[in-house]
Amino acid sequence: MENAALKLFKKSDRENKGFIVKRDMQRMKDEIMLPPEQLEIVFDTLDKKKNGYLTLDQFLKGFREYLFITSTDDNNAHQYLEETEIKNDFNEELNHTLNLVKETNVLKTSADELEYITEQIKNGTTCDISHWEVFLRDLNHDLQTYKNANHKLEKLIRQKDSQHQLYVKKIFEEIEQQMKDEKRKKECYEQTQKRIKEELKQLRAELSTKDEFLQQLSYECKELKQQMIKLKKKEEETSLLNSELMSQQVYYENELEAERLKREHIQNLLDNARRRFSIEKSQCFKEGFDLARRVVHVQEEGLLQQYQMLKDIQHVLEDT
Repeated sequence: MENAALKLFKKSDRENKGFIVKRDMQRMKDEIMLPPEQLEIVFDTLDKKKNGYLTLDQFLKGFREYLFITSTDDNNAHQYLEETEIKNDFNEELNHTLNLVKETNVLKTSADELEYITEQIKNGTTCDISHWEVFLRDLNHDLQTYKNANHKLEKLIRQKDSQHQLYVKKIFEEIEQQMKDEKRKKECYEQTQKRIKEELKQLRAELSTKDEFLQQLSYECKELKQQMIKLKKKEEETSLLNSELMSQQVYYENELEAERLKREHIQNLLDNARRRFSIEKSQCFKEGFDLARRVVHVQEEGLLQQYQMLKDIQHVLEDT
C-alpha cells in the first residue's frame, strides 16, 4: 500500500519539490477515482497543520488513515470526512476569531485565559467554571482599561485636532500672507519690467539717434578727409609756388643787388667824372649831372616797384 501511495505522491509531485499542494492533488483523480471537490476535502483533511501543503510523511500517514476508513465502511468514511471538514471549519473559524481578537490588542490580561478556553473547546473538553469566571473578570478589566484608554485617546485626539486646526489656520494665514507678498512682488516685478521696457525703448530711440548722428559724423569725417586731402594738395601746390616765389625773390634780390652795385658803380663813375670834369664848364657839368640823376632816378623807381611787388607776393603767400 505504501508503494502505491509513494507512486501517487511522485506522480503529483512532478517538479520533485518534496511536497504537494491542492493543484498537485488533482493529478491523482484518475487513480483514486474521486472528483476534484473530494480531492480538496481529502487534502484539507490531511493538512492538519493548515500549512497549505503536504509532505511525503503527512501524505503517507493520511493515506493509511484514509484506506482504513474506506475499508471499514464507505458511508462512515463519508460521514467521517464531513464531520472532520465541519470540525476543521469550526476550528479554522475559531482560530480566525481568536487571531482577530488578538490583533485588536484589547485583551491583555484575559488573552491567555481566552486561548486556554479556545483550546479546550477545539479539543471538545468541558471547561471549568472557574476559568470562565477568571476570563470574565480579566475581560471586564481589559474592557475597562480599553474604555479608559479610548477616553484618553479621544481627549488626546480632540486636543490634537484643536492644535491641528490652529496649525492649519496659521498655515493658511501664512499662505495667504505669502500669496499677498507674492502678488505684491509680482506687481513690483511687472512695474519694473514695464519701466525697463520703456527705458529700453527710450535707449533704442537714443541709440537710433546716435547711430544717425554717428553716420552724419562719419559722412562729415569723410568730407573733412577729402577736404584735408584737397588742402594738403593745395598746400603742396602753395609750397611749390612759395618755393618758386622764393626763388624769384632771391633772383630779384640778386638783381636788386646788381642794380645797387651798378648804381654804386655809376656813382663812382659820376664821382670820377665830377673830379675829372670839375674843370669843365659848370653848364656842361650841370647838364651831365642832371642827365645822370634822371637816369638813376628812373632806374631807382623801377627797382623800387619790383621790390614792392615782391613784398606784396610774399604777404599774399603768408596769408594763404
